[in-house]
Amino acid sequence: MTLQLKNITISHNQTSLFPALNVVVNPGEMKTIMGPSGCGKSTLLSAICGSLGRAFSLQGEILLNDRLLNDLPIEQRNVGILFQDDLLFPHM
Repeated sequence: MTLQLKNITISHNQTSLFPALNVVVNPGEMKTIMGPSGCGKSTLLSAICGSLGRAFSLQGEILLNDRLLNDLPIEQRNVGILFQDDLLFPHM
C-alpha cells in the first residue's frame, strides 16, 4: 500500500504546527518523523489514522492506495497507531 501526504498542514488556534508536508511511503519503505516534543508528530499520526482532535484543523490530502482518507471515519481507514508506551495496561 502506498501512503501519500500531499501539502499536509495542521493548525491549532490558526497557528500551523509545521510547514506543508509532502511525503510518499511506498510498499516496503519506512519513513521517520523526528522533532522536538510538541512539534506535531503524534498529531500528524492522529490525522492519518482519523483521530485528529477537534481543536486542530487539517489541510491537504491523505491518500492510501490513491483513496482519499480525509473524510473517512476512523473505522473505514484501515490505519492504526502503535504507541511506544504501554498506555492500555501501565501496571504490566
